[in-house]
Amino acid sequence: TKNPELKKADAAVQTSKERMEKVADALKTSKEQHEKMTMQLERVKNLQTNNFLPLQQGSIDPSAISSHVDAVVALGTELCLDESLLHSIPTVLEKPAEGRTQFDIMVLQNFQEEVTNRKAAMEEDVRKCEAAESHNADLLEAAKIDSDAAKSKLGELEMELAAVVAEEVKQKGDVATTTAAVKDLEAASVKAADAVVSEQAQLSAFHAELLDKFRELHTPPPPDVLPVDEAETSASVIEVKATEGAAQQEMTKGADDDMPVDMPSVVGTSSA
Repeated sequence: TKNPELKKADAAVQTSKERMEKVADALKTSKEQHEKMTMQLERVKNLQTNNFLPLQQGSIDPSAISSHVDAVVALGTELCLDESLLHSIPTVLEKPAEGRTQFDIMVLQNFQEEVTNRKAAMEEDVRKCEAAESHNADLLEAAKIDSDAAKSKLGELEMELAAVVAEEVKQKGDVATTTAAVKDLEAASVKAADAVVSEQAQLSAFHAELLDKFRELHTPPPPDVLPVDEAETSASVIEVKATEGAAQQEMTKGADDDMPVDMPSVVGTSSA
């Protein structure tokens, strides 16, 4: 979607284009009208100079009078002169100059006056057409300048918009890259977390195993449980051993009593 400023510039270009086309059409019309009026004025002047005046003066070859009269009548018809004047003028122009009556002279003067008035009006129209053509030409030049300025403004805005769009695309690309990196980092974090959990589980298992072994090493084995017969035999053996030990002690004591009395002196001599 175009932004408001770009829409405004685009509308200005379209408006200037339409205005330029309108002014160009007006210039074309005024130029055609100017050319048409100029050609008509020139034709009137030529007919007046080359046809009417020679007929009025009686300087035309009698053999060519008819064609000249037809040209003058065609001119009067084109200028929309009075019908009675157009009806009278051929007869008057065909007469020799010296054979014309006062009425004939009045008809020629009226025709000359009407043609002169029409020619003056045509000259004014030509000047108006010329002025209109010049004015429209100026308008067209101004419209072209405005159109070029509007196009230039639109081009600048389009370039600015293209730069903005390119920056947005770049930013979107950076965001996409960052998002992908974040996702990769999240995946790596999850993988690392899983690895930590697995490592902790292994350490816990190892710790439990060590603790079990430690307890096993520091706990004395339980006493052997003997059957009843074996217990009685063991008691008898212990009793016999105790009796033998007491007898041995008695024997040792009796031997000591039988030893000679001077035994200590012997011992002492020996020591000396």
